[in-house]
Amino acid sequence: MKGNALKITRSAAQELIGRELNDQEFEQVEFFQSLDWTHEKILAFLAVIVAKMPNLIEKTMFAAGELKKRQQAQHAADVKHSKPGGSREKQAAIQGIWATGKYKRRDYCAEQECAALGMSFSAARKALRNTPNPT
Repeated sequence: MKGNALKITRSAAQELIGRELNDQEFEQVEFFQSLDWTHEKILAFLAVIVAKMPNLIEKTMFAAGELKKRQQAQHAADVKHSKPGGSREKQAAIQGIWATGKYKRRDYCAEQECAALGMSFSAARKALRNTPNPT
């Protein structure tokens, strides 16, 4: 440590933070001390962080808001598709028809059954993708 470099003890750091520090956290404190920063340099560093905090807080809050919107949209889509008569129920129905072995080709199954299930041919055909052959 240089002449007027700041030395922070574990107890002083814990007192500043207001709780016990684990070893990893204290290693971070020791890392900053190893830079031989003076008290003035540490204060300048903290001033920069504090000056940027409103922007960081704003970005964090925006990201949290966007995440919440995305989660709500995902939930709404799940509710819509999972409701009775929804697309997931229709998919399961056409897959069940295919599994009976009534049809030899997926295209023919989708073509014959899509109207009865109230789904388009392309949606019916997509629902039959990667399904096992009937036994």
